[in-house]
Amino acid sequence: MRLAKTGCLTNQNTVLGDDALLNNTGSYNTAIGVDALFSNTIGSSNTAIGVGALYSNTIAGSNTAIGFEALNSNTTSVASCVSIAAPDSDRRIALFLGGSCVRIAAVGSTALQ
Repeated sequence: MRLAKTGCLTNQNTVLGDDALLNNTGSYNTAIGVDALFSNTIGSSNTAIGVGALYSNTIAGSNTAIGFEALNSNTTSVASCVSIAAPDSDRRIALFLGGSCVRIAAVGSTALQ
């Protein structure tokens, strides 16, 4: 049985969930949920709430992802991506991208796909 990682980490990071913020060295991140911000290395000021939220994020900062796999494929977007995702019957996600976004918000299943 694995225990979920919980608590405040170094560099003012907060985490709750198995493998959340697993590879992190960034600062001011919040990851709540299994695999939230899993791949994050130096990205800072991100908020990921939900299973797999911001999973592929590595260096991007100032992103907010709420919901199952929200912003799952986002990797290096500079800033201000916001996604509130609700998967539909095909499990498609509100904002499931890997490019750049600045001040973009997506709410609901398949938005901005």
